[in-house]
Amino acid sequence: MIFGAVVERLVYNDRSMPGIQMAGTDMSAKYESALRTEVTKIARRFEDRTFTANVATVQLEFNASDVGYKVDIDRAIRTIRKAGRSGNPLDAIAGMLLRRTRDDEITLPSRFSKP
Repeated sequence: MIFGAVVERLVYNDRSMPGIQMAGTDMSAKYESALRTEVTKIARRFEDRTFTANVATVQLEFNASDVGYKVDIDRAIRTIRKAGRSGNPLDAIAGMLLRRTRDDEITLPSRFSKP
């Protein structure tokens, strides 16, 4: 098992680990350029989204850009690349096995900052 975890690290050294998802999109075994393309697509999808909020009897609709919603693309890529790369050998072995049965869902790093 330890050998498998070491081999996985070596094989995926310059790519994301297998079994990684972000916002429902497969991010497994991708090089950084492919990750940037995928995360940018996700960011556009989320930043162009229209939200509906119900407050008492009033229904409000607003675009994500109206409230300064922004996806941090660089941070998303760093988070994806770091996923599955624990410094703990037991975590590395468990992660290698678990990612074969289910994907790790990584949270999309974003913020609201109305100017």
